[in-house]
Amino acid sequence: MPQSDVVAVVGTPGGGAADSIRIIANAGGTVLNRGGPDNVLLAHSDQAGFAGRLYAAGARLVIDGRLSDGCSPSTTSTSSPTAVTATARNPTR
Repeated sequence: MPQSDVVAVVGTPGGGAADSIRIIANAGGTVLNRGGPDNVLLAHSDQAGFAGRLYAAGARLVIDGRLSDGCSPSTTSTSSPTAVTATARNPTR
């Protein structure tokens, strides 16, 4: 069971964001951010036992939020060997 106060919550397949929001609300948590597909949201609770309450509310999977850091694009990245620098004649798209 995740011990972090921030977790990634995977709702029911096909349930979408509304279903995941309902699960988080029923578990006494707060939605922080979307974590990827519609049914995956990052959530927070200061109360102990949050992961267990999420499962009881219908979550299919609860992942420690610290593990979700690698699932989203970072704000800094290294350029690839094929990267093209944007210029006035070569704007980014």
